[in-house]
Amino acid sequence: MSHESFTLRNRVKYAKSNVLHDTTPIFSFGLLTSLGMVLIAFSWTKMDGVTFVPGPKFTLDETIELTPTILPPSIPKVPPPHPLFSK
Repeated sequence: MSHESFTLRNRVKYAKSNVLHDTTPIFSFGLLTSLGMVLIAFSWTKMDGVTFVPGPKFTLDETIELTPTILPPSIPKVPPPHPLFSK
């Protein structure tokens, strides 16, 4: 066998039925389509101007007092286990 027969193209087991031959254009088309959809989705804006909310404005003039949180009692620590073997 000559050295020229060991190319990457000849490493395919069945050269006539190589299913991965046309995958690069398909993946490129999918990548471009998905990136285009992402760009369209993130740049989609609808400017209506100022949003008008009918009714009185909500203002809070009084102060709210917060009560301190009561902490639960601390859990006592468990003593260490007794040694299995005494010295």
